[in-house]
Amino acid sequence: MNDWLSRKGKLRTILALAACSGLTLIQGTAPIGAATPARPALQPLALPVLAPRMDCAALVGTDVSATAGGQTRVASASVIDNGQVAAYCNVKVVVDDYARFELHLPVKGWSQRLLFGGGPGAQTPAGVKIDQFASVSWEDLGRRQNEDVLANRYRDQIYAGYKGMHLQVLASKALIARFYGRGPRFSYYNACSNPGREGLIEAQRFPKDFDGIGAGCPPLNTTLNNGLWHAWNVTTNMRADGSAILTADKLPILHKAVLDACDAADGARDAIVSDPFACRVPFEKVECKPGQDASTCLTADQVRVARELYRGPHDANGLKLAPSGVLPGSELAWTATIVPSDSRFGGPAEARTATEKAIRSHYNLPALAPDWSLSQVKFDRATFEATTKYNFLHDATNTDMSPYAKAGGKLILWMALGDTNVLPTSTILYYETLRKQMGPAATDAFMRFYLLPGVYHCGGGDGPVLANLLLPLMVWVERGVAPGVLEGVHVPRGPGPQPMNAPQPAADLTRPIWPYPYTQQYLGHGDVRKAASFVRGPARLAPVAELSNWAGMGLYRAGAQKWCTPTADGMSCAAKP
Repeated sequence: MNDWLSRKGKLRTILALAACSGLTLIQGTAPIGAATPARPALQPLALPVLAPRMDCAALVGTDVSATAGGQTRVASASVIDNGQVAAYCNVKVVVDDYARFELHLPVKGWSQRLLFGGGPGAQTPAGVKIDQFASVSWEDLGRRQNEDVLANRYRDQIYAGYKGMHLQVLASKALIARFYGRGPRFSYYNACSNPGREGLIEAQRFPKDFDGIGAGCPPLNTTLNNGLWHAWNVTTNMRADGSAILTADKLPILHKAVLDACDAADGARDAIVSDPFACRVPFEKVECKPGQDASTCLTADQVRVARELYRGPHDANGLKLAPSGVLPGSELAWTATIVPSDSRFGGPAEARTATEKAIRSHYNLPALAPDWSLSQVKFDRATFEATTKYNFLHDATNTDMSPYAKAGGKLILWMALGDTNVLPTSTILYYETLRKQMGPAATDAFMRFYLLPGVYHCGGGDGPVLANLLLPLMVWVERGVAPGVLEGVHVPRGPGPQPMNAPQPAADLTRPIWPYPYTQQYLGHGDVRKAASFVRGPARLAPVAELSNWAGMGLYRAGAQKWCTPTADGMSCAAKP
């Protein structure tokens, strides 16, 4: 395999597009609480399509370092014209001998737009042709999927934290201007998972980089999420010999009990827990009774594990080290990071390795010993403070987004409530804190937040994902029409990653999705798998006061970030650049 592309790097782009850029749009023109969408759907501006002003291969040797903010090297540039997608110039770029990325430049017509998180062949049936964007579909911020390479390398920590992505944006815009004779008219970012966090960092630190940002399932306080939270999930379900306590065959039993107790709370039995915060898990229904077949129930030890996973990390005195644990309704997704299974994905073994490296070499400065492992982790305030000490470098928890709003930027944030890779309550608390600090009117002027019940990390599960995020984002940026209720769809998926340009199966569930805090309410009649059977339900706020009672609530604040410069033996950081 070409060592330029890692399997995970390509996969995360595919998953992000599958979750965010799929089918059609219900375009809302009313405020957040509007009960019905406005029609017809608007389209982005019809910009003139531009042709290149130079040959693709001539980009090799092109020096845009002066405007790119760092030493920029074009490693290769060649036209890809395989008949499957529109021909494009595939440009491989290295910035400051650290970050590497691929820039795709259409050779038969460019729509004057830049998209981070797209790629050749991607297209939404709603009419947005991604292959007419100049796009960055893969990037590697120097980690090579291995945080140990960052150990005690302070310059690289700064690049991984925030600087590397910004330099990629500057380099992309400079190369686009050289290739087409002008820079992008509009620049967009649309991604999920850790790239979603990077999108938020871009908005918070570099408000002029992107006109519109779509960020899904972002581990915005990654020092917690990929630190003690994942450490808790992995170690809670592990015996001293490394074997799992709660096993995959027991998850359907627990999930069914949760659905039996909580599925119909919204009036519809659809295998979706719409309000996990109001769901009481009936442990008494699943714990084995004397003489019961052990294959049909959970042992007392397995029930204990499940309780602790829902509760989340805490110290011996009950101090919460995270806002919560995983949410009810997410049980079948526990195989992603917590419970071993026969999935082709890495599951808890991969999560354990990644978490060890993150705590050992990424979040602790100076790094812990090379042989440090999760068997040594302690769940106490001291460990929490040590692993989140550099929150100001890595996390996207700055709640003052006024510079981005003043720059005219628009942001659509979304979170899957069945996510077990990223803690949903962290994103909810961030939004609630930002809205309180900036004010409802100021927040609504540039930001929308959507919660997706029954959806796993960046997609999957029984719940509907946003059918299209990019199009309403473009309409908001280019025409000033804010999104209201959007269309949600559930599309059956086969096992494993799906090719980006594969035909989409027909949706087997459609549903309107209103911005938080509004919910979907079943009419009481009609097909529960059809959008027409649902109307806007009441505003349902998350239990913010309860969730806020944890050790790291102060991480969500205005000015949480700092700007850092490497020194001979560390780094110097200040509140302003």
